[in-house]
Amino acid sequence: MSEWTMKNRYDWMHNELEMTPAEIGKVDGISRGAVCKRMEKRGLKRRSKAEARKKRAIADKNNFLEKYRDRYDWMYNDLGMNTNEIAKVDNSSNTTICHRMDVCELDRRSLAGSTQKNISKEEKDRYDWMYNDLGMTTKEIGKVNGTSAGTVCSDMDSCGLERRSSAEYSKKNISKEEKDRYDWMYNDLGMTTKEIGKVNGTSAGTVCSDMDSCGLERRGRAESHLGKKLSNETKKKISDSHYTPEAIERDRIHGILTCERIRLQKYHVDKRFYSDSIEEGAVALMLEDYVIGKKGIKEGVNFQVKDRGIDNGGIDFLVNDEFLEWHPIQDYDEKDRDVRVMYRELKKDARTPEGQKTVNEWRKDHRDELAVDYWMKRQGAVDDSGYAGANVELARNERELYDFMVKHGADVSYTAFRKDFNDKKKYVKTCKVLREAA
Repeated sequence: MSEWTMKNRYDWMHNELEMTPAEIGKVDGISRGAVCKRMEKRGLKRRSKAEARKKRAIADKNNFLEKYRDRYDWMYNDLGMNTNEIAKVDNSSNTTICHRMDVCELDRRSLAGSTQKNISKEEKDRYDWMYNDLGMTTKEIGKVNGTSAGTVCSDMDSCGLERRSSAEYSKKNISKEEKDRYDWMYNDLGMTTKEIGKVNGTSAGTVCSDMDSCGLERRGRAESHLGKKLSNETKKKISDSHYTPEAIERDRIHGILTCERIRLQKYHVDKRFYSDSIEEGAVALMLEDYVIGKKGIKEGVNFQVKDRGIDNGGIDFLVNDEFLEWHPIQDYDEKDRDVRVMYRELKKDARTPEGQKTVNEWRKDHRDELAVDYWMKRQGAVDDSGYAGANVELARNERELYDFMVKHGADVSYTAFRKDFNDKKKYVKTCKVLREAA
């Protein structure tokens, strides 16, 4: 096969068919490494692992949508089936169906909508009379009906009767004299809820509850410290001041300096450099043994590189003009509170092996997305600096770290590599910075 033909064939398979070097190697009957060498020799650029993962994730999602969206839309919306019924058809769990519908962006009915009952007008009027006119609670109505409070709530939701909030339930009947007394002590004398509680022989929490029940507004923390009430305009100015470009930049710099101070209190490896974690220190020692050379790690030069305009606090390692970021992705890397809450709910609902498998699959996919986001931020910091054009490789685990080191000349088996890496982690653990006794 001519050079021109092989080059175009590899270009077609890798870029148009989006095959990986390992898949091309299986077709040609050679190893992944041999394919990589042939592509480099002919000037063909390979996709980074992050790009490959991103494209694979997009393809997987498209296949997923094609497989499930129309079918679930038909069963759920056209046939009116609920998720439990669909789960029985698919021989899977309710949690799995809910997850698949969320991925397909299919809206699900609310619990009230799914369990709606046919309540007669007479029954609705009776509930309205007991609940709103007599002021009874759902628990009290349940005792009258011989049912639970949950059944009463379900019936009221089905007939469209609004229920009171828990705050309204817990309101107390505070006399006008008691209200005036609280107003006098709190606003006229400027006492705190804690001080009023000491006078009354109760806790500050009880005082707060009483004041909320009689509609007395309480001061915020800033107002309590300043000893005066802040106007709404002042409150808005204080709030807005946290989101100015100057404040955001100040917080960013403060965060970087704080991380740097924390790093200097972690592990002082060989009394030569500081590492933020046991694994980071072990990675540095592995690079010295297999790639860079003994005592080759230099802070600011090839470790925690932050020169030439890199403004994110530093990239972990610089090896042969390629950056390496060691960052095992964890669930706490997700900063979006709503996503973290959703994960906890999914985990709580996964009561079957099938449900647990679905949660684990979602967790893996989500971690892949977090990895891509993390890599893009680091690559962006490099592209905006004097190192523009250099690649950033993200190693999330031992296997990816091993692949990176082999690419840069390491000659070691994976088994020996893992054993050495574990030994180095044990050694770094002994390099913990001892804090001086106060």
